[in-house]
Amino acid sequence: MIRRGIYLPSRRLVLGTAFAFFSFVTLTHVGWALTVGRGLPVAMLMTSLQLTTALLVLIGVTIDIMHRLDASGWRFETPHGSRWLVYYGTWFVLGLAIGVGRLAMLQAWSPEPLSSAQAIFVPSVCLYMTLATIVLLEHQTMFRTVIARKQQASLKAVRFLVDTHQAFVEAQDLRRNEALAFLDRRVEPELADVHARLTQPRLPSPDDLESVQARLERLRNVEIREVSHLLHPSILDMGLVPALRALVRNRASEIPITLVFEGVTPADGSPAVARHLYRIVEHALDLARDEALREIRIGMTRVDGSRLRLEIAGRGDGLDRALAREHGARVLFDARVALMGGAWGLEESERDQLLLWVEAPIEGSRGGT
Repeated sequence: MIRRGIYLPSRRLVLGTAFAFFSFVTLTHVGWALTVGRGLPVAMLMTSLQLTTALLVLIGVTIDIMHRLDASGWRFETPHGSRWLVYYGTWFVLGLAIGVGRLAMLQAWSPEPLSSAQAIFVPSVCLYMTLATIVLLEHQTMFRTVIARKQQASLKAVRFLVDTHQAFVEAQDLRRNEALAFLDRRVEPELADVHARLTQPRLPSPDDLESVQARLERLRNVEIREVSHLLHPSILDMGLVPALRALVRNRASEIPITLVFEGVTPADGSPAVARHLYRIVEHALDLARDEALREIRIGMTRVDGSRLRLEIAGRGDGLDRALAREHGARVLFDARVALMGGAWGLEESERDQLLLWVEAPIEGSRGGT
């Protein structure tokens, strides 16, 4: 079975090799003439040069015809026996023609007739040299072509990866900018106003409380859900457990982190619950870094088979201060936990660490995602 076709060498490569070969043969003939006592064979040299020129023209026309056939659609690279037959059959005939021409020239200038063995030897050598040379040129062209195509494919692959990475970064920046713009335009003003109403010196009236509750409901059902969708990390498609492991691994250089899972599988947690818990852990790590906590411990367990409990413990009161600071950070945290239908709290752990805990149903709140 034929596995590959013919890789045509270039016209320049074939003619250059043929010229070098014929020059060597001509010098050999001159040396032979000097050896047999004919002196400097000027006439023989001129005849050899004329024959060489004619053969070079014939070879150039032949390789040019082959390239024209290839360009017209009769591809020599097609793995078919006809391509091998035409290519090597043509060079076989040319090799015989070269041998016969050289034999005739030697016979004309020999002081005595050549023997039968000599008459067979000269065309045979020319034929062998022609076929061997053309085989080497074809294989050389094949290796060059294959390597060039592989390099081109590699360059295309690298260019594709670079373009893809650039597009990904641009898309990521666009999503981040959209989310930040959304927060600045719609969420932050609402949270700041709610925080101002709840922290004013006088007690809020029932109407104020009802208005605040309505605004929080709207934030929970519309704005927070939309910004969460904008900031949804694609790594959560792998599951909550692998996503948290990757997050902790990326943040390990900032602060010592201990991550423990007990009875939690990668499939636990609905997409909404996984997203909110991931964001809570991410936000806690940001706070721990900003407050320069010495260490932080993150644990997640499955409670009663239907709830997930997240615990984040750190030395110091940085988490408590951060959650109570201005611009409604605690209200935003409340809204995120409420979206899961869960609960949360802050308490002192056994090792004098501040413990932030969050509990949420595995399937999330039935009222929304």
